[in-house]
Amino acid sequence: MSFDVSKIIERFGYNADKAAYFNDFQITGVLYQKGKNFTIIRAENGCVLPYGLYKDLLAFFEEQGVENLKLYLKAKDQELPIREINLYLEEYRRENNLFVSCVPVISDDGFVLSYTEQEAFEKDYSSIDDLKLFFYDLGYRKNIAMKLKNKEEHNVIEEREALPVVHKEEEIKPERKTYYRPKNKEYTPVRIDDMVDTLYNVRFQGEMFKIDERETRTGTLIQTIYVKDEDNAVVVKLVEEKDSPRTFSRPTKKDSAPSSMATTVSTVMPTTTCLNRIRSSSSTISHRL
Repeated sequence: MSFDVSKIIERFGYNADKAAYFNDFQITGVLYQKGKNFTIIRAENGCVLPYGLYKDLLAFFEEQGVENLKLYLKAKDQELPIREINLYLEEYRRENNLFVSCVPVISDDGFVLSYTEQEAFEKDYSSIDDLKLFFYDLGYRKNIAMKLKNKEEHNVIEEREALPVVHKEEEIKPERKTYYRPKNKEYTPVRIDDMVDTLYNVRFQGEMFKIDERETRTGTLIQTIYVKDEDNAVVVKLVEEKDSPRTFSRPTKKDSAPSSMATTVSTVMPTTTCLNRIRSSSSTISHRL
């Protein structure tokens, strides 16, 4: 018996995914019993056929005039993922209302229907042969079994010894020196050229020749003041809070002349706030600031 797969694909309007199920479909034999008016068709397919496509195949043969048909289909690939097994079971459940309370589990030779309720297991046990025949017609030839799990199997608590507690060795942190400034400070008078990083709380006198100001978002005023004397220069940075009065004011345009800018200031400050101090090799002031 010759059979053209493209006719059934065209008849039911299958898309590419459904048509792929019939890629290796072929009829291997036909047996007709005249007395019983009964026809048996044996066929092979590349994979297990979904139940909906299997019913379409039977309907197609009946439209061709084949009555009382029994189709024996065998799949070359017997491997079924758990997702497809659940789909086939759902089709069987919809028509027979059986095997509802079980969960399929893949086994070495097929799959096992696992039960946790005795009543559901006994109800489905008498229909297991019908379920096997259902999968057999779709081309599945592997074993289908049933298993009732005891509740005790799920409630076993394995006792294990507690892991030993490992105490982390406490790290000995070095003591940090606390620095504080006395209320009554004594300042050492120095010249700008004699200041070094090791000095602290010094007082020097010089000429302020430039001021840069920057105000932060919180209102804090940061002043960068450039001070010089006859031999060298130093940069002083002052930080004033919003409510504090300004210590220095920026020179105005009227005071742009060098003589006016030569304001003599006397200030006390720690040497750690003296940044970018420039030493000049001669008595002249370096203007690289």
